[in-house]
Amino acid sequence: MTIVCRIYYESDTKTNATSNFTSLLSSSSKNNVISYNGEPPDLNCNIPQVHAITSQLMLVVNLCVALPGKFTSIFVLGALGSLSDRKGRRISLLLATAGICFNYIVTIIIAEHDISPIFFAVGALVEGFTGGLMSLMTISQAYITDCTTPDRRGVMFGWLQGAILLGMSIGPLIGGWIISITNNILSVFYIATIIFLVFFLFILIILPESLSLEKLNSNAQLQLSKKKPQNLWEQIYIVFEPLSILLPKSFTSTRNNKNDDKNEHRNEKMIFLLANVNAMIAAASFGFQAVFVLYTKYKFDWGTLEIGYYIFWLGESRALLLFFGLPLLVKCFIKDRGTNANDVRSQRMLLDIWIIRIGLIIEFLTFVALGKATIGRDFTIAGVIESFSVIAIPTLRSLLTNAVPAYQVGQLLGALSVIDSIMRIVFPIIMNILYSLVVASAPHVIWSVLSGIFAVAAVLSFFVVVENK
Repeated sequence: MTIVCRIYYESDTKTNATSNFTSLLSSSSKNNVISYNGEPPDLNCNIPQVHAITSQLMLVVNLCVALPGKFTSIFVLGALGSLSDRKGRRISLLLATAGICFNYIVTIIIAEHDISPIFFAVGALVEGFTGGLMSLMTISQAYITDCTTPDRRGVMFGWLQGAILLGMSIGPLIGGWIISITNNILSVFYIATIIFLVFFLFILIILPESLSLEKLNSNAQLQLSKKKPQNLWEQIYIVFEPLSILLPKSFTSTRNNKNDDKNEHRNEKMIFLLANVNAMIAAASFGFQAVFVLYTKYKFDWGTLEIGYYIFWLGESRALLLFFGLPLLVKCFIKDRGTNANDVRSQRMLLDIWIIRIGLIIEFLTFVALGKATIGRDFTIAGVIESFSVIAIPTLRSLLTNAVPAYQVGQLLGALSVIDSIMRIVFPIIMNILYSLVVASAPHVIWSVLSGIFAVAAVLSFFVVVENK
């Protein structure tokens, strides 16, 4: 924002009262205005025109950085999920970790030897083709699914996401501390590379395979029994075929009786509805991330420190809820396990559905409150309350894994990751464009859009039902 502000105040763009990113660039290029003697005051930078241009700039930068890796990952995440079903989880975990390591190494080489930044795309492409962090998360969930019973799966997914949130909140603080000691930002990349290399060796040497050889052979036979592609169109279809599991009539298992037909149809409907709910949650979450920093800077004049504290406390509160709140909730409501496994399963699935519904309602109400907040304190309180909805996300994933056969778990989670990757690319574009258009007149409109998405998701969740066999 500081760079944009400098160019804005020394270009004729200010005179023309425009807030267009391309015209600003052409103006600064024409006048050769890049340097500025002294930073402009923050108050002067915190105006709608500068925010609109910064939003457009962030859109372009994010596209340049995200598209090489995220676009390629769209085509491979589903395939990697299916690969883990028939070849084992470890090989997909190794591929994802190796891709991340390679990307970090490329970044270090570029920075140390002043190589053209265009080579950042090489690291991003390799990470994208190996699945990256999205694949690492997906296959980890598949690994947990292999090792847990359905009634414990949601809690385990919650612990996994809690650990991730804990790392995301503590990581920046540790990174800042390391940079302050070493006075070198690359030291963080060196340490991150070492951590992923150690993790790679841990998977390779210590981590056992979660699927038995017999199970792997069975999964491979079930997947290979599908019809082989006969022409180019069928070969293209195979790239997107893993996504078919999210659509009705995606199961290929033989139906033996009417009850199986009814249960299968019910599960297909559940998967389709929950996949749409998952897509809406991802869209709203990535949309929030795209405009959060700009909005809080413009509306509350928050700086890096305030934003850092906000992210830290939200991450910590969410992690605590996932580590302790979700297990306690399950323990309170699932008391009598009884002797009938089907009754226990139906009871847990019903609880999962209500956790999802209540979580989405909380998301809707708190995002409305975020738009209504006029001071930073109210915005923070709304954010803390919104943290209570975090248990809905791992619960949704757990519920989906209970609705598919074991040999399709990897494919299902891979397909969900593909949808998440698409939303990660598309929705920040939409929200950055929207913010640049409304920041001068009604910046709170972005929260109305996001709360509306959660409202639709909440309504869809009430069409998901569990029927006793």
